[in-house]
Amino acid sequence: MKPSLLSLRLIPGLEELVTLWDFAEGKKAGSSVTVQPDVVQGIILRDHKPVFWSPVNRTSLAEAELEYNSNHVSPSVFVKFSVIKCPDVIKATLDPGSKLNVVIWTTTPWTLPANQAVCYSPKQKYCVAFCSAKKEFYILACEMLKDLEKTMQTELNIVTTFEGALLKEVTYSHPILKDRECPLLPANHVTMDKGTGLVHTAPNHGLDDYVVVKKEQIPLDPCIVNEDGCYNNHTIKDFQGKSVLDAGSKLVLDFLVNDILHLEDYKHSYPYDWRSKTPVILRSCHQWFIDVNKIRTKALVRNVLKFLLGNLNEYNPLVHTTLPSDMRALDLYMLHALKSFHQKVEKQYSLIQYKGVTKDILNFVTNEVLYCDAEHSKERLDCQTVLHFILNTLIQSIGPLCPHLAEEIFLCLPYKKDANSVFEFEWPNLNQFLENTTLPISVLWANQIKFNLNKSAIGNAGLKEFFQVSDVKFVKCHDNLSEGLVTLNGDLNLSNGLNESFTVSLVKTKLEKCPRCRLFTSSSQTSLCNRCAHVLNVPVSQESSV
Repeated sequence: MKPSLLSLRLIPGLEELVTLWDFAEGKKAGSSVTVQPDVVQGIILRDHKPVFWSPVNRTSLAEAELEYNSNHVSPSVFVKFSVIKCPDVIKATLDPGSKLNVVIWTTTPWTLPANQAVCYSPKQKYCVAFCSAKKEFYILACEMLKDLEKTMQTELNIVTTFEGALLKEVTYSHPILKDRECPLLPANHVTMDKGTGLVHTAPNHGLDDYVVVKKEQIPLDPCIVNEDGCYNNHTIKDFQGKSVLDAGSKLVLDFLVNDILHLEDYKHSYPYDWRSKTPVILRSCHQWFIDVNKIRTKALVRNVLKFLLGNLNEYNPLVHTTLPSDMRALDLYMLHALKSFHQKVEKQYSLIQYKGVTKDILNFVTNEVLYCDAEHSKERLDCQTVLHFILNTLIQSIGPLCPHLAEEIFLCLPYKKDANSVFEFEWPNLNQFLENTTLPISVLWANQIKFNLNKSAIGNAGLKEFFQVSDVKFVKCHDNLSEGLVTLNGDLNLSNGLNESFTVSLVKTKLEKCPRCRLFTSSSQTSLCNRCAHVLNVPVSQESSV
């Protein structure tokens, strides 16, 4: 390996490094690269957990190596698992000798042989429903009953309802290994977006599943899938050697034919290997990981500063700075927040409260216009002006605490002029820049609405991937709302505060993802949105050909 690395010229000084650290044994072995033991013990660790895996290339993949195919088709299947034990309060509602089942939904039926549990939400209400067509009782979330009725095209009658926490006492028979008894576990990742409110859990093939099972201290079963993406000898003989994405998946469905309540094709976004352009799977295996929690704080600060520098690379304050009076409300709000932050930091420094300074900086450091709008558009210049002041303020704030970091940033500034040091540079005065400008009260109230909306949306898996909504913008009263934006029936006047209650709902958009800005603002998957077409000077009539 060393000759290959030397030929690539990627690691300076590699010629002098002659020691390889054996991570597994914690001792020196062979000759190639030196790794400090404290780094190994503190940051680098070896673990057995689910990772994205390419069966074609027989290798694990990082998130950055994935491409998502929005036209992938998977088998969508509702499966019943036979209940073994349940609380007396549930048992009392059943007919003597009747069958009780928990119902799950999955688009990866090949993982069912690896099932170790079923997860539920302790915050949701669940029910026992009777299916007269099949003469069976089903446990599922109350909220998902109508959806299951529609899917199965049959009537389900609620027998009793109960809090989700009661499911802790329920166990069921494994779908493949019928003699095996499995538990129901509480989990935060269970949502009511689709399915039954009960989630099939295979910790060797899902990160959320893995976390829940580890938390409950349940031993992990051996992984049933090999490096080629085929079932190995840790599952039943009928499945061994079959590809989990092809013949193996069909065999599982055939095996469970009497337990399947509904089966159909389901088109959705699915991760693909960027090299082979083929579907990937999740499988657990031993891998080297970096514990980012040990470096999260330092990395966060450096990444924010790197982001600011990168987006100010061609920015000239003398030419591109926009006036506060011409700025959008959101940019003006950010500048006022920055002013407040700077005043707090200056006060902490005057009191020699360095701990307080550090806390304020980390709290403050806790973008789409920059990448998608035209290079010198007003919106982008407004945003760059704000970033310009943010970077300047952060450099001044961290300078006394981290002078070397401040100097490192300063050396990369495109507008440092003839100054030789960060401590010699004459920084723009933010207070003077914002003189005689006030922040509209409507922005403060709008920010409170945003906070409440975000708070209500936390933990909702259906909001992933840009929340699957079209856009969120501050617009002037007389601006025409473009197609795809939600239009209010009437005006919502925030200038005098919130005088009446209102409800904000999150609804999945019917629009498609724009291939350039990756927001859901396009009429079709192959078309640019109006903004991107304008930036690239592409006629709307030709968007679909781009």
